[in-house]
Amino acid sequence: MPHKTRPMAALLLFTGLNVVLVSTITPVYDFVCFHPYWERRGQLVSDDLVVGIIDEALKKPSCQKGFILDGFPRTVVQAQKLDEMLEKRGVKVDKVLNFAIDDAILEERITGRWIHPSSGRSYHSKFAPPKVPGIDDVRFSCFLIC
Repeated sequence: MPHKTRPMAALLLFTGLNVVLVSTITPVYDFVCFHPYWERRGQLVSDDLVVGIIDEALKKPSCQKGFILDGFPRTVVQAQKLDEMLEKRGVKVDKVLNFAIDDAILEERITGRWIHPSSGRSYHSKFAPPKVPGIDDVRFSCFLIC
């Protein structure tokens, strides 16, 4: 599911369960967009960085009663490191959800996404367009098409 849809679906599904939604999307996006070294290289963020983000998030007291991992793990290495991390905490994964979405819907959601990098505001060409195409509604500056 696209970034904006997954957290909303998770919040709707798990409202009242007193669990925390833990996502790597915003921290990884912030890291890549605001560290020119990664932006220039055009490479994927390492598994160690992503696992570190999750590890730090799970240390927070708010995660002690439960948490939902959004979009993680994405690789076998991340899954193995997650198992190790949870084993150290004495925690086990008790449920996994897999949302099946038609590829055409995903393509439309992903290719229409626009991001204003300095503020993090996101737009979508069809579902949440800016008032002026290509221009941020608040700062009136150009933004990236992601």
